[in-house]
Amino acid sequence: LHDALPICGRAPPSPAEALEPLHLYAVVEHLGSRASSGHYLCYVRMGDQWLKMSDALVTRVEEADVLKAKAVMLMYERVHSDS
Repeated sequence: LHDALPICGRAPPSPAEALEPLHLYAVVEHLGSRASSGHYLCYVRMGDQWLKMSDALVTRVEEADVLKAKAVMLMYERVHSDS
């Protein structure tokens, strides 16, 4: 993990930060049989709704659709407590 510090630009989380919850905010999906061909799309959470982004087309989708995606990448954000 410390080897990634120059790439990430910050130190690993403190023990207190490590206990803070992570919330999923984006999912990348690949459609196709090879990484070098096919199509990538992304689901992004905006508030309490999910959007599907495929090239210039953006549509609203249900969370169930996001959960069914064959994800190749998940993106999370750390939720800091107010205490």
